[in-house]
Amino acid sequence: MHGEIRLVKIKESDFLVCAQSSLFGREKDFIKSWKENDCIVFIIDNSIAGVAKINGKMFVSTDFLWLNENPYRIPIQFIFAFPIGKRPSFDVHKKDFIREYGKNWGNVFVCRHNLPTSIQKSIWNNIELHKDDSNLGSILDKIKNKIHQEQQKEFEEFREEYREMKEKVSGKILTFEQKKEYLTDKMLRYVNRNIEQLEDFLNKDSFVSILSDDEYEYLSEVGYATIKDEVKRAIFEQGHCRPTEKVYGEGTYLIVGDSHGDFTKSGMFDLLHRLNDFLRVDKIFHIGHFVDNNGVINRHWDNFDNLVIISRLKERVKIEKYVKTRNPSTDVVKNWVWISDVMVANHELGDNANTKPGSLVIRKPPFIKSVILNHHSHSLDVAKSDIDTRYVQAYPGCLCEKHDSSEKRDQKYTPGILERTLKDPMWSKQNAINEIKKEQWEQGLIILHVSSDGNYTLVPCSIKKIRIDDKVEFVLSYFDKIITESGIYKPDKKTFINADLHAPLYDGRILDIQDQIVKDYLPDVYVNLGDMRNSDAFNHHIEKKGIIVTERIIDEAGLVYALLKKMSKWIRPKGELHFIYGNHERFGRDWVKKHPAFAGWVEFEVMCACENLGYKLCQFQEKLELEDVVYIHGDVMKGTTCYLENLALAFPGQTVVCGHHHYTSIRRGCYSVGFSGQWDQKYNEITVTRWNHGFALCNTFKGVSFISNLIIDQYQIILNGKVYSSEDSEFWRKEAVNYRIEKELLEETQN
Repeated sequence: MHGEIRLVKIKESDFLVCAQSSLFGREKDFIKSWKENDCIVFIIDNSIAGVAKINGKMFVSTDFLWLNENPYRIPIQFIFAFPIGKRPSFDVHKKDFIREYGKNWGNVFVCRHNLPTSIQKSIWNNIELHKDDSNLGSILDKIKNKIHQEQQKEFEEFREEYREMKEKVSGKILTFEQKKEYLTDKMLRYVNRNIEQLEDFLNKDSFVSILSDDEYEYLSEVGYATIKDEVKRAIFEQGHCRPTEKVYGEGTYLIVGDSHGDFTKSGMFDLLHRLNDFLRVDKIFHIGHFVDNNGVINRHWDNFDNLVIISRLKERVKIEKYVKTRNPSTDVVKNWVWISDVMVANHELGDNANTKPGSLVIRKPPFIKSVILNHHSHSLDVAKSDIDTRYVQAYPGCLCEKHDSSEKRDQKYTPGILERTLKDPMWSKQNAINEIKKEQWEQGLIILHVSSDGNYTLVPCSIKKIRIDDKVEFVLSYFDKIITESGIYKPDKKTFINADLHAPLYDGRILDIQDQIVKDYLPDVYVNLGDMRNSDAFNHHIEKKGIIVTERIIDEAGLVYALLKKMSKWIRPKGELHFIYGNHERFGRDWVKKHPAFAGWVEFEVMCACENLGYKLCQFQEKLELEDVVYIHGDVMKGTTCYLENLALAFPGQTVVCGHHHYTSIRRGCYSVGFSGQWDQKYNEITVTRWNHGFALCNTFKGVSFISNLIIDQYQIILNGKVYSSEDSEFWRKEAVNYRIEKELLEETQN
């Protein structure tokens, strides 16, 4: 089975490169609409040279492959490849095309129409008739020599292309500088602005061979070496010589995005300097719009000597000029950087430059493993997880203020535009959509810690504005500190948050790590988001399956009590303890409805006695509000869209933290906290899942709260200059209360 047939006219050399690299490329991004399993039929000189199936999404790369840069590329796999002399004729289909499209049927290749089913069947039948002639192996044999020979033929064809240009300049008196500029442009086009082509393939004889008599006289006057030096200088100035990627290891890094020239305020740079010095940052990576559409690069970047720009294709000339004239210490990379196993890149490398790549996209080239991209939003999702690996997609947020691009501003004040917007509802609709998207912009950044063994921790930090004394400042939070433009402060209140232990199926190593962290963090408040108890004995899912429950109710309650008692010591004296009723705690109540004789005996609040330990119990389906944060368990949020999107709609403009979902996620000011249970909860898939271990910190400063939503990866997390890890899988279990012997819980509940 295959999808749509996509017809492509192509040169022989380009076709060979497609076969060699298993990629198809074009100068424009129209191929982003092509889908997996669509088939590309390559037409060379009215013959079908080959057929390839698309097996991935479009991405962007400037690595040298074709003579034309063709930055928009798509992975393919050849099904048929016909050597010269054995290629099916495409002429047999011309009558069908003329009947369908008229005498201008050739526009099908330009306009890229979807072909009628009848024509697709006819083309496919023609290919099938000649399938025995297909021989990809013979085509790939000595393919480098074949490509070079075909490219040399194309170089010869440059003479014809420049004949018209010769006529234009013939008879004109040109200055020395005009002749130099003319020949430089010609050589640039000849080598396709590629430094390897210039250094490895170009020689004076090959260049002279494409010159007219007049042009040869120009070259004699200006000098071949001068022109080659000018071309090399131009290639460097346009950023084509920058490395495609770079790799970084151990260290602390900041990832920021979308500064948009002067649309980032000076206070934001003061905050970056403060954070840069406090964390002793090794490198600051900028992704997204470094330059605004008006060509401005913010002057405050001049003061950073550890800046690395991952350049957008459209901004490279401006960035090269900036580095040369204003900040020579700045490094530039074309496509992406690897920081341990994390790819940091511009989101334009995805299949669609106008939307955020989804979790399915980042599992395919060029997105591999964890990835940090720009898209003006501050968000994070675990796309794939298992015991040994974690694929995370994260977006740092923007540094700039909300604004219209300079292109839009120009449109608004261009004569006649107002009349056009009133008459063109589609233009007005798009403008409205852009306004909605702009309102969802969020300021933030990501701190990335990498240890010597390659393990890493992402710390997403939202940036907010707070009035401090008489000035509004940009502020963020990191571990137990509040960092502002003007200084570093202690939070007014610190909260530690975890969720979903599912005792007795909790993970002792995770609790061990959390215990180490709270000893350094010293929280004032502890919030347990629920599902502390697994409640297998009351689980209606198990009951419906007719499974006999062997777990002892009292032993489970004793274990939960012991865990809650130890975690109650996490807070400072006179601190607050909060427990949110989860759906697994609710199982006991549901069971009592069927067995009312057990009322007052088996409910969570009775058996585990959390209120006797000082916890304030937030009842099922209720919310807990502390300062400006709403805490819920999270299971009651249903819907077809992302549950965090639903929370953002249910609590507009508020910060919301939930558990239940077992994986770390951030979206639109809402946070889902990773779980503290074992990977195997007896009902779930553990080899491919989105679950992950984690916890959250909440620092409140002047009435504004900052959530740090953190992932514990492979029983390790790096924070505040320290690596927290654990090998103790029996942490706390060995100290659990034996409820049946000591009767401690029973005595307390009776009192």
